[in-house]
Order: sequence, then C-alpha cells, then structure tokens
Amino acid sequence: MQTPSTTPRSEVDEAIAHICASPATMRRVGHLVRALLIPEEDQLTCEECQDELPEYVQVQEEGRATAPRWRPVALHLDLCPHCTEMYGELRDLVTFAESEQGENPPAYPTFSMPFLQSTTPQKRTWRLDDLGRLIIAFSADLLRTLPPPAQQAAAGAKSAAGAGTAREFALTNEIDDLNVKITMEPVKNDPAHCTVTVSVDIPSRGGWPNLADTGVILKRDESEIATEYTDAFGTAVFEEVATADLEHLVIEIGEEA
Repeated sequence: MQTPSTTPRSEVDEAIAHICASPATMRRVGHLVRALLIPEEDQLTCEECQDELPEYVQVQEEGRATAPRWRPVALHLDLCPHCTEMYGELRDLVTFAESEQGENPPAYPTFSMPFLQSTTPQKRTWRLDDLGRLIIAFSADLLRTLPPPAQQAAAGAKSAAGAGTAREFALTNEIDDLNVKITMEPVKNDPAHCTVTVSVDIPSRGGWPNLADTGVILKRDESEIATEYTDAFGTAVFEEVATADLEHLVIEIGEEA
C-alpha cells in the first residue's frame, strides 16, 4: 500500500501557486518534467548542441530535421532550457530575415548567442575581487541602457528600461571560462517586484548537468538580500526582488557549495 503524503494540502497549494506565478520557474519545471518522462539519455553537452544549432535550424527549414543525425539535438532541446532559448533566438532571426511583409518592425531585434563573438562594446560594470569572485554592480544609468531579452526584442519590445519591462545583462567572452547572463523580469500583476535569474556558464564543465553549486549572492549595495546556488543548468533564481532595488543591485558569483 502506498503511504499517503504527510505534506499539508495548504503547503502543496502554496507551492503550486508559486510555480504558476513565476514564468522562470514554470519553464524550469517544464524541462524537469520532460527530463523525467523521456526515457532516452541525453548524449550532448550544451556546447556541442550550440555548435549544431545553426545547421539544425537550416535543415528544419528544408524539412530534413527528422533524420537520425539530428535526433540527439532535438532530444537535448527538449531537456535544456538554455539551448532551447538560443534555438528560439536563431529561429526568430531566420523568420525576421525571410519575412516578405515589406514593413519595418517596431524595433529591430537583438540577439545574445554565446557561440557568436560580440562586436558591441560594453561598459565595464564588473570586476574580479582578490578571491576570484565576479562582482557585478548595477546602476540607474546601466539599467536604462539594458536591452530586453532577445526573444522580447524580436517581438518588438522596447529596449528602454521602464515599468513592466524585462531587461537583460550579458557578460560573454570577457572572463576566462565564465559567461554570465542576468535577466530581470517583472512579476505578473505586481510591478513593484521582479524575478532576477542569473545564468552561469562555465564552458570547461561541459554544460548541463555539470553546472550546479556555484554560489550567487544578491545584495542591495553592501547589504545581502539572499544567496542561491546554481542548479544543474547553471541557473540561480531570486524571486520577489523589489524593483526599486535594481539600480542598487550587486551580484557576486564564484564560491561553490
């Protein structure tokens, strides 16, 4: 006989409500469920998958993506939220390039893809401390210049910071063996709070599932707000961060659990 759960129903309902209220958590849970239900073993690392993505998008356009050659890529995309996001960015770029509408979009899309070398100079807002930890300090001026996440930009979202606008900070190929992306996404129906998602990629680890246990500390100036450790995808999520604190935000990355 199966032993009934001793978890109170109110706690279960609260956990479900929390998951439903957070888009970032919903996406992570969706990939987790697929990882549990799909019997096949994922053979690709994130780096290997990202190397294949440009050609994979092309063969999809040509109707050849069902070939056995591409099954490992399709399986990895079912299980990995980071590579799925990059795949979506590439698809948006292809759709935009092939559009025959002849009309200018409300905003030209920007894309953040680690496998492409960025040529856009970025103001130095970070440093490495004596212990080798990465310190990123936000300010009102920096927030005003941050673009929305690539998928929102492709849909025509405004890049200027403002109430209800998601923003993204990316640090790619600036530090040896470390890439970081920070997304600040407003909580639905609660503009006073946002969800801060920190994605930490350490290429030498070979991607998922080897990106867990990197410490991420969230501060308001010098006062610590919370500490999280990255999951197997290299992601740390901070819920219910006050929107007013964003221009004083300091994020420290580096210590392991």
